[in-house]
Amino acid sequence: ITHELQALVICGHANGKISSYDFKNHKLVHQVQANTSIQSLCFLNNCLHIVAGLTDGSMKLYESSGQMNLISIVENAHQPKYGEAVNSISCLMNSEQSTRSNSNLPFFVSCGADSTLKIFEHNLYQMKKGENELLVTKTDNFKLIHKYYSSHSWGFGVL
Repeated sequence: ITHELQALVICGHANGKISSYDFKNHKLVHQVQANTSIQSLCFLNNCLHIVAGLTDGSMKLYESSGQMNLISIVENAHQPKYGEAVNSISCLMNSEQSTRSNSNLPFFVSCGADSTLKIFEHNLYQMKKGENELLVTKTDNFKLIHKYYSSHSWGFGVL
């Protein structure tokens, strides 16, 4: 996948590595180990984060810049079947925006080999009302919004 605002290409590999390449300077910027094969990648939150779908059925959220730190894990997002699990991930876009930058919504869709399509919401910040103020705290909350079933495995392109 390509970053919309920077000269970066993010690649997921069968050996479980996620690599970030600077295509202007032709060099590897950073690499992290996800432990199992990467099946799908998607930018989330205006390219600030990367969601990776893995063959073990989990999804992992990483920072897209710097050291690509692991932020959160969704265990058992999809059940593995025939050596596959999370077939595809796509972020939902705001159709009212004229350009793709700043158009990501906090939602993404995952399709699995277990014949399910799931819509998740990622809340980077959580707001709570205090006695005299609004408290904003950083969170790594993933929330399953909806789940659809099919008689066959799902796959899709950009929504």
